[in-house]
Amino acid sequence: MTIKRKIEKINETIKFFGNPGKKDREKWVIENWALANNIIVKNLNLETESPDAILNSEILIEVVEVLPPDRKRTDELKKWRERVEMGCDENLVNGFRNYSRLEYIKPRAANIIADIIRNKYNLYHENAESNKWILIIYVNLPWTTKLDWDLISQKINNEIKTMILHFKEVYLIWEDTDKINSIKF
Repeated sequence: MTIKRKIEKINETIKFFGNPGKKDREKWVIENWALANNIIVKNLNLETESPDAILNSEILIEVVEVLPPDRKRTDELKKWRERVEMGCDENLVNGFRNYSRLEYIKPRAANIIADIIRNKYNLYHENAESNKWILIIYVNLPWTTKLDWDLISQKINNEIKTMILHFKEVYLIWEDTDKINSIKF
């Protein structure tokens, strides 16, 4: 791949992960959640604000992505683009600090996810309609295949059960090589 093409691909990725790509990311999460839960997507309305989408004209969905705390993905991509522009032809994105290590993520994963649920609850618990929403949490943490998801679910349930019960349903989804995994609370 030429440097020019690599920079174009990085720019496309920056756009996808930036604000202009928010609806595309939400669509990807919802379609993969539906696939993992054997739901046929007949139509998907992403032109709503709260919640993020309406699936099949009736399923109200709020989507949130979990990243390691302090991770700035777009900044990482911009740094990568700068390095490519300077002639450093590497494929790895610099900037994956502590949060890329298993020993950092493993003991913190449940708390990181619980904080995201807590934030969504605090943002929407006064909205009378939010108890009809499905909250889909896309877990974009490294090492998802090495995490104990039963233990993570148990910790989250124990810590913030009332916040989880506020929503109609709460799901965690994450990628595992060739499939999407899903846990329902």
